Amino acid sequence: MKKYDIIVIGSGPSVASLLSSVEPQNKSILVVDGGLFGGICPNEGCEPKIFLEGTVKTVLTAKKLLGNGISQPAKLDWPALIKAKKHFIDPFPEDVKKSYQAMGADILQGMANFVDNHTIQVDDQRFHGDKIVIATGQKPRQLKLPGSDEFLTSTDVFNLEELPKKIAIIGSGYIGMEFATIFLAAGSEVSIITQTKRPLEQFYSEHVDVLVKELEDNGAKFYFEQGVQEFTDRHLKTQQGLDLPVDMVLNATGRVPTVDGLALENTDIQYNPRGITTDNHLETNVPGVYAMGDIVAKG
Repeated sequence: MKKYDIIVIGSGPSVASLLSSVEPQNKSILVVDGGLFGGICPNEGCEPKIFLEGTVKTVLTAKKLLGNGISQPAKLDWPALIKAKKHFIDPFPEDVKKSYQAMGADILQGMANFVDNHTIQVDDQRFHGDKIVIATGQKPRQLKLPGSDEFLTSTDVFNLEELPKKIAIIGSGYIGMEFATIFLAAGSEVSIITQTKRPLEQFYSEHVDVLVKELEDNGAKFYFEQGVQEFTDRHLKTQQGLDLPVDMVLNATGRVPTVDGLALENTDIQYNPRGITTDNHLETNVPGVYAMGDIVAKG
């Protein structure tokens, strides 16, 4: 069993900061990730979303200026946009691997499972870490109802080569609203289903009202106080009797900490549905085991 001074589970932006801080200390470091190196934000979150929104903003601005110097609206080419996104984003994981190696870390692709407080297993290999840092972030919340296995996640959208004619978005937080804006600009018919009385409940209501009106003016349809029941035969049905024929459904009901698969039950590490609990120095209740980033329980 190989031993390291530091084992990091996850490889997102917070890990890059960590490696930069320990690089001069000549520590032996192992970075393990079962997904794409670099984490969610640059690969499947903020960065690809920002890339899409650059084109979307241009399309929406041209639409607003129609008749005021713009003679015809811009039209978004979805397949070309996704192809351009892939060209820009796809090289990133390999670049991150090279960057981490240049900082002196060993890297390993695979799912890490805890064997005990300071030992992990990846496939058939075991590694001991004097210090272990958990930085696995969050993942889309899964809905458990008939047909939910067909729901898209935000990750799926960034790789969706064919634009749906009709799409329903479950959830009305900022992620749902952002994707509604993107799909409307691309030309999809968008329906937004939410259990709440209005979208973005944590935001100032008058500002939200402006956003809702603008989305409705662009063709969005809102269905408030609706609990999704099932998705069968391309029909999304709610407990309140709504029956929407759609091509695709996007689950935008939020994200949850990525703790499953870590086998934390083999350790003394304390965690709850909000994530792993830490002190003010990001150390868990187990000495020498830390958590950082979105996996940390907040609030």
